[in-house]
Amino acid sequence: MIVLAFFLRTRSLTSGGSQGGDAWYYLLYVEELKRSRRIPVTLPYFLLDIEEQWYPPGFPVLLSLFPEALLKRYRWAIAPAIDCLQLLVLSLFTLLATKSVTAAALAGVVYATTPTLIAENLNLNSRSFGSLLFTMTMLFLLALELSRSFLGYLPIAAFGGLLLLTHKLSSQGLLFILLGEALWIRQGEPLLALGAALGMAFLLSTGFFLKLLKGHLEILRFWRRNLLNLGAHQVYDSSLYRNRADSGDNPSRRFHRPGLQGFIWHLKVLLSHNLYILALPLLLGQAGSPVQHFCTRWLLLIYLFTLITTFLPPLRFLGEGLKYLKLAAFPLAFLLGAGGWGATSFLLIPLLALNLFVILRTIRPLTIGKVDDGLLKIVQYLKQAEPGGVMTIPTHVADPIAYLAKRKVLWGAHSSGYDKLEPFFPVLKQPFQAFFKAHGLTFLLIDQGYVDPKALDLRSFALLLKEGSYQLYRYHGA
Repeated sequence: MIVLAFFLRTRSLTSGGSQGGDAWYYLLYVEELKRSRRIPVTLPYFLLDIEEQWYPPGFPVLLSLFPEALLKRYRWAIAPAIDCLQLLVLSLFTLLATKSVTAAALAGVVYATTPTLIAENLNLNSRSFGSLLFTMTMLFLLALELSRSFLGYLPIAAFGGLLLLTHKLSSQGLLFILLGEALWIRQGEPLLALGAALGMAFLLSTGFFLKLLKGHLEILRFWRRNLLNLGAHQVYDSSLYRNRADSGDNPSRRFHRPGLQGFIWHLKVLLSHNLYILALPLLLGQAGSPVQHFCTRWLLLIYLFTLITTFLPPLRFLGEGLKYLKLAAFPLAFLLGAGGWGATSFLLIPLLALNLFVILRTIRPLTIGKVDDGLLKIVQYLKQAEPGGVMTIPTHVADPIAYLAKRKVLWGAHSSGYDKLEPFFPVLKQPFQAFFKAHGLTFLLIDQGYVDPKALDLRSFALLLKEGSYQLYRYHGA
């Protein structure tokens, strides 16, 4: 099962490596962490960010335990490997809880073939590690509720505290589920568990956790202001460049779409990320053990949080609801495995086939902003070129330029300073030239796969280099 899961998670990554800017940011963070041996690290490369990184340090600290050469070469395998570790935990937990190898195998197959777990781990990111810490916190909460032992709070504090220092979205899920569990069972253990996790996070970080909270609140406020532009095209949906080479203001590009069409689209996206949800009605009618009842509450509370962050506009700023589905993959797989060979298992056969179809036909890494031979040639040029910062369109390319060329880039969204980011992202609110004058930029890098240069006013720029889909320009002023 682990071999199957790892194959499905990495089959499209081994040739091209990890995609997305997250990988390069983490490599840059780890490089500085190894050099300075202190947290928080300071990164001077992001002009729309503060230099001190108020980013959850848990995952970079984990990465820093490995040699940098190993991280660079196998960065594509790290997130899938951590997710496969959670599959192993699931199988052992199911075996212990049900005393059935069949149940453990069935749960493992369900987890291995859940599409959202593959889509969330297409690059080097902290999601799988955050999800694993979330699961371990919940399992020890289960142990606490069954044993009522005060010592049960210690592992909850350890795993929960690490989670709060590792992944923001999973931390929000933990907060919701602990509050929801306390209301559901009308007991104080989940609230005390939350307090233990918060206290441990503060102690482990020696107070740095307060800055993490401040940065977390900043990004939530930022997306509350810019929610309608979540997923928008940075150029074509900007009022400054609309209608040059694209229709602009296209609601189908945005994550949240209006009306009935938007409702149907969201429903389709949620189901396509895990069609095993359709077996849920069969599970709810089953009588089960206290372990199954706990996992049912866990599952339903996460699904409730997914639904309200997807369909209730006032709460959408808490993140795309579909990204919470990974936190419910463990209890869903366990419950389906524990259901045994009955009506549920026969229903799983067509659902398994549909999930495999989604995985094999639709889930691919992003090609926009890919670090290919063309971009590497641009990097070599920038290493030897005159000083000056770089604007990249799209922003996916900013992190690799910062890491590979050690250039300052017009990007942020890692730490704090979202007031500086807002005129630039998620849509351009100022002309290109304004950013070059305000930040002393020299170079403009465009991926033609994202935007047609003809759609831009580039009279103040001279073309220096064309490599693959990339074009590098130099700003020469008005």
